[in-house]
Amino acid sequence: MSGPLPDKKGTALNPLVAPGARRILVVDDERSLRTTLSKVLVDEGHSALTADSAREAVRLHERELLDLVILDWKLPDGGGLDVLSRMLDRDPDLPVIIITAFPDVKNAVKAMKHGAFDYIVKPFDLDELLVLVERALIHGKLRSELRRLRQSTVDMPELLGSSPEMVRLRELVARVAATPTSTVLVRGPSGAGKELVADGLHRMSQRRDGPLVKLNCSAIPADLLEAELFGYEKGSYTGAREGKKGLIEMAHRGTLLLDEVADLHLTLQPKLLRVLEDGSFRRVGGLEDIQVDVRIVASTHRDMERLIQRGDFRQDLYYRINVISIDVPALADHTEDVPELVNHFLAGFIREMGKPIQRLTPQAMEALVRHRWPGNVRELRNVTERAVMMADAGQIGLEHLPDEVARNAVSGPVSTILPSLVSSVGGRPASLAEAEREHIMRVLSSTANNKSEACRILEISRSTLREKLLRYQQKPGL
Repeated sequence: MSGPLPDKKGTALNPLVAPGARRILVVDDERSLRTTLSKVLVDEGHSALTADSAREAVRLHERELLDLVILDWKLPDGGGLDVLSRMLDRDPDLPVIIITAFPDVKNAVKAMKHGAFDYIVKPFDLDELLVLVERALIHGKLRSELRRLRQSTVDMPELLGSSPEMVRLRELVARVAATPTSTVLVRGPSGAGKELVADGLHRMSQRRDGPLVKLNCSAIPADLLEAELFGYEKGSYTGAREGKKGLIEMAHRGTLLLDEVADLHLTLQPKLLRVLEDGSFRRVGGLEDIQVDVRIVASTHRDMERLIQRGDFRQDLYYRINVISIDVPALADHTEDVPELVNHFLAGFIREMGKPIQRLTPQAMEALVRHRWPGNVRELRNVTERAVMMADAGQIGLEHLPDEVARNAVSGPVSTILPSLVSSVGGRPASLAEAEREHIMRVLSSTANNKSEACRILEISRSTLREKLLRYQQKPGL
């Protein structure tokens, strides 16, 4: 039997498997044919694995990440249809080419009806087979991409905002996306948009044609998280009637987001560290190493350094996931983006609910801008959804906002509270940016240019005030 060769440590290896190449499994009981096909495939830049039986073919399919199977219809221990069915049950996007003798063409056609990509009749021309192989690989990639797109959100939200904080964030995400192998740690408060950063890193990288797999480490108990992340072998525990690929395998040639990685149990951290170090791991109950090509993006809202000091997170793992760090700002640090975000959410919810709503009143928008948003963008989205739901027609006012948000509106006519909302030039309504600048300069004037006091009144950070003053071409002096 030809197949993976054990090394000195007992790890299954195959001399014809090249990292990064497309993995093709050749299943045939004729040794000379297996050898010839393997050599031809490797010469074309692919990786070749071989099996001489149905049992070995199924075992390799359960263990390896395959891109294509070339399957003989007749095997010593079973028929090709059974092997085909078992493979496609586990991986419906896997292309399978059937090899058949001339009298068995009707069986090959039967196999195609059960999901095989195509068939080729013995004896065949090797160039003809290679053309078929390329077609099958393209077909499998397209099917996988189509399935991924159907499962993803159709209208994927973006990292919206025109503030300096959001402009810098988008520029950093684009720069980091260009290095598709570096591990990234995304920090920021809950609801600020860390998942959107991961989406952007994947979508703008060379891995965009691969899968984007997401796992919330805090949402699954530790005893189940290991099986979910690393997969398991048949019989590894009670009820494991079949082996199962973990999320790391499913993210092969793509991106894996480990959301709230700080909650990863200590017993699982060494296994994740090994994946980061050499791209290998073992399934639960497995005896053989599996190699993957995956970029890991981790995110957290917690203080990782404090967790390390308490012994709740491994320092060496922290260094491995923190190769590149991206900080997502809290919404309170860029409240000038609130109107843009509100309008984005508003358009979506009006369309979704079919409400004839035109706009928000100035008082309602003022309340939204002045709110501190402890739940960040997620809270703003929820408040906007609630407002659209509560309003019947026309416009959304303070009465449609939660009390804790509505109370942020200053009483009295808006033009009295914020005179800059109405321009002295022909009575033209001012833009929000113009109104904001006027208000900030008035507050600074009222505090005799005391920056700390102005930040307290405006409820913004010193860094945010500095950015705004620089934009206004003032000397910040902070």
